Amino acid sequence: MIFVSDYFAIVIGIVLIWFYFVNLRLPSRQAVIFAQSLVLSVVTSLFGILSDIVTKLPTHNHAFCILSLSLYHIIEYLAMAWVSLYLMNKILEHTNEKKCVRVASWMTAILAIIYAVLLIVNVNTGIVFKIEDGIHSRGPLIYFAYVADVLLFFMTILCYVRNRRIVSNSLTRALRHTLPLIAFSIIVQLVFEDVMLSGFIIVVINMVIYLNFQKKRLGEHVLTALDDRSKFFQDLNLLLKRHRPRQLFLINLKNFSVVNQKFGHQFGDEVLFVFARSLTSQFVKASAYHMNGTVFALSLPYVDKVKLQENTEKLQDLLDTGIRVGDRRIDLDYVCVEYILSGIEKEPHELFDSMEYTGSVAYNRGEHFVCYDEAYAKEMQNRARLITLLSTIDSAHGYEVFYQPIRDIRKNAYASMEALIRLRDANGSLVSPAQLIPIAEETGKIHNITWFVLEEVCRTLNQNPIFADIHVSINISMTQLLDKGFLHRINEIVDSYRIAHSRIVFEITERVMLENLEDTEAVMKAISSMGYAFYLDDFGAGCSNFSTLLQLPFKCIKLDRAFLANTMQGNVRTGIVRHLCEMFHDAGLSVTAEGAECAEDVATLVECGVDSIQGYYFARPMPLNTLIEFLAKDE
Repeated sequence: MIFVSDYFAIVIGIVLIWFYFVNLRLPSRQAVIFAQSLVLSVVTSLFGILSDIVTKLPTHNHAFCILSLSLYHIIEYLAMAWVSLYLMNKILEHTNEKKCVRVASWMTAILAIIYAVLLIVNVNTGIVFKIEDGIHSRGPLIYFAYVADVLLFFMTILCYVRNRRIVSNSLTRALRHTLPLIAFSIIVQLVFEDVMLSGFIIVVINMVIYLNFQKKRLGEHVLTALDDRSKFFQDLNLLLKRHRPRQLFLINLKNFSVVNQKFGHQFGDEVLFVFARSLTSQFVKASAYHMNGTVFALSLPYVDKVKLQENTEKLQDLLDTGIRVGDRRIDLDYVCVEYILSGIEKEPHELFDSMEYTGSVAYNRGEHFVCYDEAYAKEMQNRARLITLLSTIDSAHGYEVFYQPIRDIRKNAYASMEALIRLRDANGSLVSPAQLIPIAEETGKIHNITWFVLEEVCRTLNQNPIFADIHVSINISMTQLLDKGFLHRINEIVDSYRIAHSRIVFEITERVMLENLEDTEAVMKAISSMGYAFYLDDFGAGCSNFSTLLQLPFKCIKLDRAFLANTMQGNVRTGIVRHLCEMFHDAGLSVTAEGAECAEDVATLVECGVDSIQGYYFARPMPLNTLIEFLAKDE
């Protein structure tokens, strides 16, 4: 027998084992199977060399020769079977369907038992192989091992074909290299009886597998095998330097946690893998990237406007159709941003930030597929400008407090007012609070705004006797309310201006209040015990829970304008509002109606029994100087 190739196989196998175990961290099932396959391939070659040496010895022991060669055959079969099992596990790694592996495992075990029995019987019969005068010759059943190998790899191919849609390109390449090697090994050993290549071929196959799977290339995402975020920026930088036009897409699969919670994380990974395969199969000339989590990027050549439109429609159709995994079709909640790279652009990270920002704005607006344009560019510039303005919150940087008086119906006077933050830009124009507040909340600057407003309110009350009988409400976030240092900070500011705690009111919206009710109740009661009051703001804009709201220490309920507009229609024009007022009055709470803009609104609200009215009909938010003049005229 010629086992020369096994010497090379041992060297290669030992090197592979060394590199593999040095880099191994937390072994998965697949990693264990691959490690076992590596060890079996080296052991196969060792027994092949041992059999060759023992057989050629002048005074060889016949029984030992038979034993060593029998072990070679059975271990060679197991090594090949383990390669097959590993490949099937790789094929099915992104699905819960493991039928192929289970069937192959049973087949491997049955064939191994049959082969072992044949080798035992072979000792006295020579039906598999025999050794006479140091010469090895084949028996009639030597071909059983080849048939067994062919059966196992036929199952591997069948498993691959059945699951082709979720198979990675790396695995396709591995099978494309592996199957010809197996065929070559069997054909050579059938033609040349003295040549034994199995041990060497198995080691080479393991080397192919290692290079394709175990040793990941730099810039490859571990889950989907797409290029990763670092490779995206590397390629994008190259495109920009070469001024290459390109069609880019940034795809964010939103609310994907719902899929994980409903079907499990393994199924979620399978969906992402199938989605990645869909991108690469639908757009052959594209470069697809798995940026992170559920964010993907797609880069396509710029051909002409017709092709651009075709690409856009094809991608939108893919996203709208959803992903089919097994028998399930998963609808995708997504936002996709298209960016036409003209060749002369900003820096890569700036371009990506622009796409990310566009996606977040589009999703908040309920849009799913948008193209980055000048309108988004201006919005982003404005956002950047506001973030800069939020870095320092004081009067010198354009911040001031406006006040909107609230009319007490029974006293027929302004007994309270709401303090509102305003910001003037460099041109002296007021920045819309609808733009400022969301960014302040997102960047965490809303806390500084609250402290600025509180200090300005206290200074105003302290320095202006005209406000002696007026209390002021300030909007606060739940994050601030639940901050351990919140009560200490408000006491510190309010007491420094010698303002009675009862004149300071904090407004909370019901949309966020119910998220952490137990802690909210405890903190509100502690603050109320210090003399401060709480108003529930925007009542009716969220999902109101009356029993929950009534257990919290509110002094007043402010009815949202949108709620009033929806109820003041037809025959129920006043009924619902009147009923709410009666219910809250019975609970010892006062009621303020927001948004009254005309005399008809005021008349209806008065008829319903509200205690106070806040709206443009009486007064708009105004700066301090205007407010003082306004209240003086009212008196």
